[in-house]
Amino acid sequence: MQPIAKDSRFRPYVHKPNTGKTIVSQTSNLNTMQKHRPITVERLQKFMQSGQFSDVNLRSFLWKKSSQDAVKLSVFGVPDMQRITFQDAIKGAYTPTSVGQEFGPSWFTYWFRLNIHIPESWAGQPVILNFDSSSEGFVWSADGVPLQGLTGGSGGDRHVDYRLTKQARGGEDFDLFIEMACNGMFGNDNGGIFAPRADRQFKLETAEICVPDEEAHALFWDMEVLLGMATELPANSPAAADALYTANSVCNAVKAGNPSSIAVGRDISQAFFAKRSNFGFEQHKIFATGHCHIDTAWLWPYDETKRKAARSWATQ
Repeated sequence: MQPIAKDSRFRPYVHKPNTGKTIVSQTSNLNTMQKHRPITVERLQKFMQSGQFSDVNLRSFLWKKSSQDAVKLSVFGVPDMQRITFQDAIKGAYTPTSVGQEFGPSWFTYWFRLNIHIPESWAGQPVILNFDSSSEGFVWSADGVPLQGLTGGSGGDRHVDYRLTKQARGGEDFDLFIEMACNGMFGNDNGGIFAPRADRQFKLETAEICVPDEEAHALFWDMEVLLGMATELPANSPAAADALYTANSVCNAVKAGNPSSIAVGRDISQAFFAKRSNFGFEQHKIFATGHCHIDTAWLWPYDETKRKAARSWATQ
């Protein structure tokens, strides 16, 4: 085995379980984060959660700039639970609307027209549209090309961002349509998988453009992996201890209101991931495999199955 490079943050520890395999830990004491492990895990979850604490945790760094005023909204409500084509939707009578309005009831459809203007000062930067209708949605181009599905709300399936441009010129305009389906990912039982409610309402929570802090986003996904390792691997394993220790070190390094601390946190997470392939032998192999399936009329009408399929496949 190749010598292990020294690092002031990670002191390697060699553990030989009954399998005969050698596993290298990067912390010198596997009990470093074990005494109050549940408290540490909860601390890291709060460091990343949306809602409460999101104004001071890692999520507070995800966006450098945002503008709600840059997005002009109008809406057309489709009568009688019809699911109409794009060609029919663009002929609808649109009226101005705004963030904070509620739409419903269950299974109805609303089409939003978005007129977006990117400020001149945002030139050279990536720009994202964040649109959260608390429901499922579908982004369409102005000429009728289906672009991407959206899932609102605060669950683990949340996906409310659509990239407008990787590099804005500054001053350009975008026209989009968003088809809002008045149902959640799992139908209309307010978050569960039971019989649907007929009277659910869905609040338009967000409609804005943003400039992402790409390093903060990268650190967020590093933390997702670290926290996943810490909680999904056996709690007494060296890898889980390493991941928990590293994630907690990142949490200690990132300071609310101090954007420069993100780089410090990223240095810690990246050092961890670099070390895991630098021991002279493979620590693990990871394969990313895409998957998408549709349950036919499981918790929704047959017609909604068609739209779910379209949203899912357009997003791939």
